[in-house]
Amino acid sequence: MAGKTLSAHVSEAVVRRVEQIARYEARPVSQVVAAALEFYARLPGETYQSLRTLAALGGDQALDDVARAVARAIVGAEWELATHRLASAIPEAVVAGLDTEEDILGAAVRLTSSPGPEPVVVEPAAESPPPRRRSRRTRAA
Repeated sequence: MAGKTLSAHVSEAVVRRVEQIARYEARPVSQVVAAALEFYARLPGETYQSLRTLAALGGDQALDDVARAVARAIVGAEWELATHRLASAIPEAVVAGLDTEEDILGAAVRLTSSPGPEPVVVEPAAESPPPRRRSRRTRAA
């Protein structure tokens, strides 16, 4: 992605949190920061002033409450997207005739009582031996 490097001054607490997120996501810190800035830049203009007002009047608690509300909204949007995609992927023939809860329950019992495909067992990868250390040989004088 072509772009421009930006610089910002943040508290040590923010640095630690961003580093923690980067480790959790197995991504470079720069990608975590870029994702955060891209999200912030998508917010409507009046949101910036509201965030500053919340920080000034409500402090960290108000911002934490907003962050939790945003997190719920994001997870809710992901859920809605997933359910719509799943619903559109189910062929009409599968749901035809499932008009009552009893019909749905009967179909669920039939689907779960028949044996499915053999499970795939994934063996853990064998641990590779540690690298060999070169020994220092001393020459006899």
